[in-house]
Amino acid sequence: MLGVVRKEDGLEGTGGNAGQSSRVQAVVSFFGPTDFSTRDWPRDLETEVIAPFLGGSFAERPDAYRKASPISYASAEAPPFLFFHGSDDALVPVDQSRRLAAKLKVLGVAATLVELQGEGHGFSDSGNQKSMQQMLDFLGEQLKKSALRISRSGAPSQPRSAPRRSAWPRLTPRRLRRACAVPEGVAQPSHIGRGEMTRAILIWLPAILLAGCAGGVKLEGMSSESSDDAYWARQREECFRITDDIAQKKCLDKVADARRHGLVGK
Repeated sequence: MLGVVRKEDGLEGTGGNAGQSSRVQAVVSFFGPTDFSTRDWPRDLETEVIAPFLGGSFAERPDAYRKASPISYASAEAPPFLFFHGSDDALVPVDQSRRLAAKLKVLGVAATLVELQGEGHGFSDSGNQKSMQQMLDFLGEQLKKSALRISRSGAPSQPRSAPRRSAWPRLTPRRLRRACAVPEGVAQPSHIGRGEMTRAILIWLPAILLAGCAGGVKLEGMSSESSDDAYWARQREECFRITDDIAQKKCLDKVADARRHGLVGK
């Protein structure tokens, strides 16, 4: 929905920051509904989930169902889309992704649909591994293009009284791919389990979103604002490589405590 809605559609809300655009630069959709007016899902899904959410049945509130449908807002201004959908999805039929992808293509928008044969509403480990890698490649490519457009536009940067310091490394396609990497010396598994995939999303998704919205994002080079930042970025990366959630949290807490006390390199 966020990828297709424009300001003039009247869905910005009243949450503040009206001067900031809500537009995004790329969209990845995992087996999501795109057209609520078709009603091509199980009957109990509408009665138990959709109708309570939209305030009534389709017969009672057809306009609400259309207003809640991303396909209603598709336009040539939409950003590139990447859809993933299982061919055997019995909850949200694959035709939901097919319809929006087809409409976007007609409008001249780059839209790719990846149908995973035999997969349902949620993928197997092999399906997750395949779609995760494709998603990272897609986002890395699109964000890099966006950064180049910003650079060529010559938009002036906002003045700052002091350099910004961040413990996060700069985002690059290579770094995105490393989010699911296995540490050196550890045998490469035959698949990426749910824990590793979830951890990759939690680690990098905030960085992806920030990179997509920041006017001055750099996707080339790995330099940090200072040597201290580079040191703490490396320490945090080592913590994120720990597969045990409890041990990972202890590691992050230890790094944060050490940074507060200025124990750089000790």
